[in-house]
Amino acid sequence: MRVLIISYAFLPSIGGVETHSLMLAQELQRRGHEVVVVTATACDAKPDFPFDVHYQPSASRLHNSMSLRFAWPLLVFPRPWVIVHQGEMRPGGLRHWAVGRAAN
Repeated sequence: MRVLIISYAFLPSIGGVETHSLMLAQELQRRGHEVVVVTATACDAKPDFPFDVHYQPSASRLHNSMSLRFAWPLLVFPRPWVIVHQGEMRPGGLRHWAVGRAAN
């Protein structure tokens, strides 16, 4: 299977999203899938990964990609896609979250 991972942040930046995206890409590639990562992260010295990583791609390079920022090509080239959201999840849904935020 061909897998495109869009991660707003990716290595060499350091953080949870970057680590999660790297682990996902590595495991999918290890299982024999063709993996490409697209990221808005800037990178001068390209790290050596067993999969392609496209840093700050131009619009012409986004011919089959995803991310709300990068999702517009799906209107032209429909593909199955999955969103992984990494963020705060609380019981009670959005209302509970908003009340908790207002109290802080």
